[in-house]
Amino acid sequence: DCIIKSFFIVTLSLPRDKILKDRRFRLVLRHLTLLNTTNRNAPFLMISPPALLTKTMLKFLNFSKPTQDDHAELKELFVSTITDTVRNEGEYIQNQEKVIQSGVEEQMMNLKYYFTNNDLVQHYLIAKSDSRIIGTIAYGKPSKLVSINVNSELTGIPEIKSLYILPSFQKRGVGSLLFAEIITELRTRTSHYCLDCGYTKSQNFWKKKLGEPQYILKDYWSEGNDHMIWKLPIDS
Repeated sequence: DCIIKSFFIVTLSLPRDKILKDRRFRLVLRHLTLLNTTNRNAPFLMISPPALLTKTMLKFLNFSKPTQDDHAELKELFVSTITDTVRNEGEYIQNQEKVIQSGVEEQMMNLKYYFTNNDLVQHYLIAKSDSRIIGTIAYGKPSKLVSINVNSELTGIPEIKSLYILPSFQKRGVGSLLFAEIITELRTRTSHYCLDCGYTKSQNFWKKKLGEPQYILKDYWSEGNDHMIWKLPIDS
């Protein structure tokens, strides 16, 4: 790639249509505006980055496995993102401080298990920009909530979980890129995955990305507030 003023010129070494079918390339294009879409035989794509594609997006992203040295920073990330998520959900969540504390403790317990069991069950991935952790994602054994309510239908299927993005980096595609990375890793291990969500605004994100959930636990949290569970093929 090269940058000319406010444009990217991306030279295509493979057929244009084949490249556009690549999941990771499509994720990048979600944040860009194609300028030469009318010429489908052109050997390049000219792309203009909108304001959404910030300097942070241009520098980034470095994906890696977390280490013990990341422990304190990950706790700060969990506190920040879980607090923001719960506060934005509204008053239907009662005892918000307790919910936040419980959420952070659960994530830290999972992280501790990850470090002490050498990545055998819970697999984490973090995204860094300028050496700062800005997001996490993980996969592992389905949670008790999923296992109890869906019984044996998800036996042996990994659950994608713990997708947390710092509030100041949200709505920039970081979550989608992390999701694409974890899907790439899972592709060599499984044919299906599951994912669950209880927060209304997060559910809207996942429905837009994955479609309607396969399982809905009606009024699970309170009247009108359901819990949703997806089960999907890895290449959907």
